[in-house]
Amino acid sequence: AGGFIGILPPPATPSSIAQFLYGSCTKLDLTKVGIYLSKGPSDKYPFNKEVLDSFASLFDFTGMTFSEALRSFLTRFRLPGEAQCIDRLMEAFANRLYEVQLAANNADENDRSVKNSMLDPPRPDDEESERSIRSGSQKMDPPAATDEERDLTFPFKSSDAAFILSFSTIMLNTDLHNPNMKEEKRMTLEQFLRNNRGINEGTDLPAEFLTDLYYEIRNKEIKMKQQDGGGGVDAIIDGFASRDVATPFFTPSHHIIIQAGVAERDMFVAISEDAIKAMATVFIESWDDVLVTKALDGMRDAAFISSFFGLNECFDTILELLLSFGLDYVGSISTLMHEPITVNPLANYPSGASELEAELASRNIPPLPESFLASLHLAVNSDANSLAGSAAHRGMLSLQGSLMLSKQHLCNVNEAWPSLLEVMFSLRDIDALPPRLSELDDFADSKGVALPPTPFSARSKHRFEEHIRPDLRVGDEPKSGGFFSFFGSGESPRQSNIVNSQARYPLSETLQRVAEDAQLDQIIMKTDDSAMAKRFLVAMLSAVFPVGVGVDGLVDDPTFEHNSVFVLELAARLLISNRKHSAVLYPLFLAKFQQIMSCNGGSDPPIGLRFPYLMERIVVTILRSAIHLFDVQEPLLREQLNRSLTLIINLPNSFTRQIGSRIGVGGAIILRGCFYLFDDFSQDDWSNIKVLLDLAAQDKPGRGFVFDGISSVIDSIEYATPCDQPEEALQMHGEEDSSSLQISQHGVEVMASLLLKFLNGGYENDLTFKVPSMKYIKKIYSFSRHFAGREIPTEGDGVETGTQLHDTEFETMVNAIYNDACLSNDVHTAKRGFESLQGVIVATDVATIPTAKWLAFLNMVVASPPSVSMQEARISYLALIGRLFLTLMPNLSDQRQNWTELEDFVIQVSSLVSENLNFGRASPLFETTVQTMTNVVNVMSMSGFHKGEGASFCTWVADTLFVELEKVGAGGGASLSSRP
Repeated sequence: AGGFIGILPPPATPSSIAQFLYGSCTKLDLTKVGIYLSKGPSDKYPFNKEVLDSFASLFDFTGMTFSEALRSFLTRFRLPGEAQCIDRLMEAFANRLYEVQLAANNADENDRSVKNSMLDPPRPDDEESERSIRSGSQKMDPPAATDEERDLTFPFKSSDAAFILSFSTIMLNTDLHNPNMKEEKRMTLEQFLRNNRGINEGTDLPAEFLTDLYYEIRNKEIKMKQQDGGGGVDAIIDGFASRDVATPFFTPSHHIIIQAGVAERDMFVAISEDAIKAMATVFIESWDDVLVTKALDGMRDAAFISSFFGLNECFDTILELLLSFGLDYVGSISTLMHEPITVNPLANYPSGASELEAELASRNIPPLPESFLASLHLAVNSDANSLAGSAAHRGMLSLQGSLMLSKQHLCNVNEAWPSLLEVMFSLRDIDALPPRLSELDDFADSKGVALPPTPFSARSKHRFEEHIRPDLRVGDEPKSGGFFSFFGSGESPRQSNIVNSQARYPLSETLQRVAEDAQLDQIIMKTDDSAMAKRFLVAMLSAVFPVGVGVDGLVDDPTFEHNSVFVLELAARLLISNRKHSAVLYPLFLAKFQQIMSCNGGSDPPIGLRFPYLMERIVVTILRSAIHLFDVQEPLLREQLNRSLTLIINLPNSFTRQIGSRIGVGGAIILRGCFYLFDDFSQDDWSNIKVLLDLAAQDKPGRGFVFDGISSVIDSIEYATPCDQPEEALQMHGEEDSSSLQISQHGVEVMASLLLKFLNGGYENDLTFKVPSMKYIKKIYSFSRHFAGREIPTEGDGVETGTQLHDTEFETMVNAIYNDACLSNDVHTAKRGFESLQGVIVATDVATIPTAKWLAFLNMVVASPPSVSMQEARISYLALIGRLFLTLMPNLSDQRQNWTELEDFVIQVSSLVSENLNFGRASPLFETTVQTMTNVVNVMSMSGFHKGEGASFCTWVADTLFVELEKVGAGGGASLSSRP
């Protein structure tokens, strides 16, 4: 036939037929091409075998991965379903693949393309793949290893290995993408690796090679595209192939797939409006189960066609219709849950009946269709195709269909978003959303226990429950009329013993199964399409606080705050799960937060305070956003996060005290997780976190979280040195050694300032943290020595020299430690106080503190010593005195005007030393005093101790202390011989 019409040269040869089939694939029935090529066995059909071999030889697989080569091969025909036919086709493919790759290896081993090696990772490089990934129907699993991490040699030792893997890959494709197979039964990577052990001439193929292949097939299904060919050309194939064969699920032979074009689109547009109205009318009005089901199928098909043609407006229209039917049904279920029922619906129902069946029967409502239950794997009867009950439960079917359309064609959802959110609100109201979607993320304490609800949360919940679940008195007459007509019954059942419905209603459990099956939580997903993510977010945030709606009307609506809080949670999850687009998405949040948290003008409070629970959740969302996004290297995003934190800071104190624990936990997590990112040359980050933590500490529940956050940061840092570049800090943070974390000068000042308030009882005179704060004051103060003399750029053109903590902060710190801790009647507290004070003295550069403040400090210490009866405190006090002598005397004695005050200090210390020595030689106080003063005398007597103007004064100090030791015969250990 081909030769007769001039398509094939006479006589037809295997080569000419192969070239014809190869070059005419866009015009042929690919199913018949596959049948013809795979016809066998070869001894019975040798001509077909030669055509197949010639056909395979036309493919050039050079530079292709294994799956790319297989996909290329399968685009020229439709794969039959018979195993022997697949066998012949895969054998031809394997022989050709091995031949091409072996030739490429032998030609030039060194010039093999790295990018296109057989071990390349999967690449979604076509539009169909991109669309499926964006819509969420395809999962992008962990990426394959990089080229440098793998062996780039061709993995097959023979064509037999390639053949076995080809057949195995076809089976894998069927297993992973069969829509009728349950997810838990699909082939795993481990099973795929196990199935292909030893196929490479007794050895295993590289595990990385097989792993890459598995994910390539999982992420991108091998699909066979059938095209509608011309009748004349198809007649040639009809002459070649004479018998039909079974086909696998992905190539149904009874479907003729036609590539739709502009004409088909225009035809659909012309009829769609009237057709949708007609189907919707049948769906609403008919009580015939079959007609209702067919009308629903028609609307779903129309939605699919709309999606295919990119007719988003039409798609939205259909989706909104189906969602509205589903919303009415859910509302009916909500009412039904609180209708009075019999004490035990199962009492008068056949044995073995489910709670759902009994509940529906007790209200004269038809059972759910078996076909519907089967789709949820809930069918209990044998007739899973039964449509009985479809009309009565059309709302349930509509809801299922609309949610599945939303899941499968999420990129087409535009104007229908508010309706979809309304459905989600209603499902949440009757506890029919999956818990992972309906529950709000909140902060927890260090043990992982969720923080207790605030009064705002409790009041909002109580108000909503009063609205949605009014109390029903025992003995009320059951309602009748319109509601039950929704289910096809004009009157409600007669009941004798009336009680309130159970909290968990069987139909709500079925609705939850529908929501879980539609994977509603997948709506909050990662996407590579920032425009789509932005569109979703705009719809969500519009529902949080509608523009143009009167505030008074929202206040009067008992459901507004309840729903707004929920949709805000969904929006926050969308933001956090799309970090790569956060710089584009977060401005939408900031604009909405400013709208709600701003004042109307003058002294009016923020309008959001009329919805305190919503305001609380906005605060939590801002804190969560900062926690998750502060490390995103986008300067504008960092600025917007700081502006959001400022919104919290500017809220009235009467409000923030109610949520202090949440501000405390959020602020502490930001500090602990991001302090190394705070810009050393901009005080915005540190200034905001300081005010935020100080705000949280005003409330007693938040105070502990703030202190824990500060202490955990200090504990995580072994040392602190200046860090000029945030990028350097980020790189260091990635290392395992926590000592590489660095804190800036501003950070030292902020945390020292907050710790001082804890030490002094600056928060409601709460001294709970006084003792532990001393430890951290000592350490954080030691960090400041690294900034002495450092040039810090100012906001102008000049620079200023970086110093340690301000002298006023130093004075406040040492006075507080000495008076509140060192002089405490508690021995442990006093001991910790003296240790902290010594640490501060050692860490401080004497020259950075004014002399007058040092002299005042010495006078305070010597004027108020611990009682001699508290020997442990007195011993610690003496150690501090020794440290002061060795640390301060060389500097202070160089100024002669200080000698008078220093003489008074030394004389008073001598008196205290004498008092200690007269306590008795057998006491620890005597022994410690002798050791400490002997050490001071010996050090100050050394020739190199001090050579300045105060050298003679230091000598006099040593002599004076030595005299006190000699008075009790304890001067033997001291030596004055080395003095100048």
